[in-house]
Order: sequence, then C-alpha cells, then structure tokens
Amino acid sequence: MNISTVSLDPSLCTIVPQGRFEFYDVCEDIQVKPFLQGIPRPFRAGCILYEFTKPVILRESNEVVAYEQATKLLYSGDEVRNLTGIPYGVRGRAKPLIVPGFTFFVQSTSHTRKLLGGTTVLYKPANSLDTHTSGGQLRLFS
Repeated sequence: MNISTVSLDPSLCTIVPQGRFEFYDVCEDIQVKPFLQGIPRPFRAGCILYEFTKPVILRESNEVVAYEQATKLLYSGDEVRNLTGIPYGVRGRAKPLIVPGFTFFVQSTSHTRKLLGGTTVLYKPANSLDTHTSGGQLRLFS
C-alpha cells in the first residue's frame, strides 16, 4: 500500500499563526497557475500546498503542514515533516500520511502541478510569514 499510518502529538508541533494560509476548494483537476488565476491570486514558487494524497518526491525544503479537523488548527515544523520519514535537508520519496482526524498538505514550487478536484489547497499570501518553522491558522472557506 502507498500510505503511511503514523501518529502525531500536536504538543510537539509548531502551531501555524492565523492568517499564514488561506484555504480553497479545488472543484476540478487543474494546474496551479490557472487555478490561481481563477481565484485570483498571484503565483510565487512555494505559495501553494496541496493535499498529500499520493506518493511524492519531497525536496530538501518542501514544507509539510498538518490540519487538525477537531480544533481547526494547522501545525508545521520538523515534527510534522519528520512523519514522512524525510527530514528537512533531505530529498526523498514520501508516502501520504494517515492520521485519524488530520489532513496533510505538501508545498509545491511548480506552477504546472496538477491539483485534484475534490481536494483543498492552502495558499500562502505574499504578506504572510514565510518560514517552515513559523507555522498559520486556518481561514475557513465557504
């Protein structure tokens, strides 16, 4: 199977500050650039995190974020990235993470990344904090 079942202790993670990310539904399969043009938001490398639904190659600095459904909090930092088995500073293939009550997101630096319909993306506005250890809380979408 191409998933990893792991456990997550939120007390060991960095809470992402409110306003760091905006949440958007993806209604159909679409690449990042036209998706952003449709909402409309500018593209910058690393501004989109997509739902972690299939195995991916994590680059040395790709951020991984966990969304806790019960509390509506986002978590980031080394603890979240380490759940993939690929720590910051290392490149490798990671399987999607399964933790009951959590949804995971992976940072993309590509404007051609295909976003899957029926998923959610996190968008990082230009004025938000921009380090993987600084974390953001959710702005709910309708």
